Amino acid sequence: MIKKSAQTMLFINILVTLFLTNYSSVQCTDIVQRRSTANSPTIDSTQFDFIWIDDCILELFDNCRHTQSLFRQLVPGAKFESDIDNAIYSVSRTKYTEKRFLVVVSGKKAALLFSYLNEYDLNDHIEAIFIFCNKPEDYQHLQHEKLFGVFTDAKLLIDTIRASTLLLSNKKVEMPPNLFDKEQTWFRPASMTTLPRIWHKLLLENLVSLPRDEQSKQDMITKSKEYFAKETKELKRIEEFSNDYSSALAIQWYTADSFVHKLVNHALRSENVDLLYAYRLFISDLSTEIKRLQTKQQTVSGSLISKIKSGLDSRIKLFSGQRLRKGEIEKLKQSIGTIISINGFLSTSMDLSEAKDFTKGTVKFPDMQKAIIEISFNTSIQDTNVFAEIAHQSIFNDEKEVVFDYNSLFNVTSVEYDWYDIAWIVKMTCVSNKTNKEHPYVNTLREMFVQNHSPSVGFGIIMAHGFDKRQQAIRYFDQMLLNLPHHHVDVPDISQQRAILYQEKGEHALALQDYERALEIRRQRIQENLVGISSLNDNIGRLHSAKSDFQASLNNYQVSMSTYEELYGREKDHITKAKVNESIGLTYYRSGNTSKALEYLAHTQLVYKQLLPEKHLLQIELLGHMGAIHEAMGKLTLAEKFFRRQLNWSATVLPVDHPLIITFLDSIYRIHLRMSQTSNVIKIFTGHLEIIVPILCFSFSISPFRSR
Repeated sequence: MIKKSAQTMLFINILVTLFLTNYSSVQCTDIVQRRSTANSPTIDSTQFDFIWIDDCILELFDNCRHTQSLFRQLVPGAKFESDIDNAIYSVSRTKYTEKRFLVVVSGKKAALLFSYLNEYDLNDHIEAIFIFCNKPEDYQHLQHEKLFGVFTDAKLLIDTIRASTLLLSNKKVEMPPNLFDKEQTWFRPASMTTLPRIWHKLLLENLVSLPRDEQSKQDMITKSKEYFAKETKELKRIEEFSNDYSSALAIQWYTADSFVHKLVNHALRSENVDLLYAYRLFISDLSTEIKRLQTKQQTVSGSLISKIKSGLDSRIKLFSGQRLRKGEIEKLKQSIGTIISINGFLSTSMDLSEAKDFTKGTVKFPDMQKAIIEISFNTSIQDTNVFAEIAHQSIFNDEKEVVFDYNSLFNVTSVEYDWYDIAWIVKMTCVSNKTNKEHPYVNTLREMFVQNHSPSVGFGIIMAHGFDKRQQAIRYFDQMLLNLPHHHVDVPDISQQRAILYQEKGEHALALQDYERALEIRRQRIQENLVGISSLNDNIGRLHSAKSDFQASLNNYQVSMSTYEELYGREKDHITKAKVNESIGLTYYRSGNTSKALEYLAHTQLVYKQLLPEKHLLQIELLGHMGAIHEAMGKLTLAEKFFRRQLNWSATVLPVDHPLIITFLDSIYRIHLRMSQTSNVIKIFTGHLEIIVPILCFSFSISPFRSR
């Protein structure tokens, strides 16, 4: 399975491979002069099987035969099938072997393939799927956990497959037996705005909004018992927690010498969605208590926060004893002069000796290093991190303990080794919690996936779309529908979100069933659900379009538009009305009516320009649609301008590792090949390499750690 981390590193590999393979010589502007694909290494047949599924397999067209030849050069034992049943049979034969399939499939057969892979439980035997077609815009909406992208150029596709297999061969790692064995990360650069970090931020926002009920408590208890299954002492403490815990006791339990401190920070530092969900209750309770205490202590004379805000004492320092991996120390050295975010709650003391005590004793691992964190305060900053003195609530009230909320920000000022204490001294300054400017794509994702949903539904959406856990999200929504009364306000939204996931998997019958169920419920509550009714008709329109039932699709869009006009007025422009017009335009395009498509998209573009901020994601996606239509009409110069503007605008809106950037680069690459003008592409690719490599290389070289 291609996880997010592998996909991100694969992004770099693809850019490098394309650059080295296709543009190694600035003078080589002719396609014929580039390095031959045949001279590049084949993939490892002991690890991977390869199959191309396409109707053209049975045809005698030269381009199809040429593509088969290229695939055979890549994989001498490549299989070619026009029949989807035969292809599924080939995949199923590897079910009890260590080999995995690389699948190239035509756009027309992709949805059916996804459905069969789910039906016959074969997803685990697929390493990666690539859609290869002439009209990528018709299939960009398809989603599958193993789908890497949609391609139109055989050369680019083969380079991508080769890059992906090189990465996967080098990165094959046995999955840990349980979630607690996941690698942990003590800190991240606050400026890191990769797509996984953005989704992680939204996840944490969502977790603290989820209901703090008995089920959330039981989830934490169950997961803790799994970890300490063989430790009687800790199991006894877990039972005490089960009987006695309340939100007001969060700090006492956090500071007690028990399972809570270790496992809660373990969950936060693992950045694992399942662990974070299991410990959502305590993370939310402790964060709330720290905020409450800080607010209270601001008015208490002599408290730490009051001294800092009054500027009375600039010599205040806090200390924390840690045991960090060598890799973490090296990354801290590289972070001098920059702001970092701590993954987890940070326990500190006003007493240096207390911090030193935590570093005493032998380390468990050869690469483990003792470190003393020294935190200073800039008294001129008023909006500082969230922290509170907790000695009066702590089990160990003589430790003068101060706890920082999770994701607190610090400026690293120095990292030096102290030979006397035999420990690293890491000096940091507490900074304003407003120092780190939020990436614009965070708010875009909030608008797309979080707003207008309850926190409980929002969690399922984030789990599916942000963490590639679509099947798990479907089970989550199944359980919600079982537990909630039929009249609950969330029921139609849950059905709608589950339908979206079914549709992405290619299970159109199940999707339509859920859409219609949600639509029926919303119609029964019509006064409060007009927006939801319109949204559902819009979803059903997309579903019909994906099945090439264009008239049914247009009919649903018209119903959706009529409802929006009832809500917002016929003459007044509105974003939701413009989005429906965009969908109508794309349906006309897929049906072959390009002039009608451009008419609708041009109107959409005017409304977006009037109502949206400049370079909004909706505008960026629209540029790609218009470029694709002009390309289909043979207007390549105009299409290239749309694709180039799309790529340039995305630099300020999307994180550097967003998969859409590959799509945008592919569009420009394809157009330049068709125009026989490749000299400018080298500049575009090298520009993206210079941006992405330093950021992502930092992200993936951080080592695991253990500490208090």
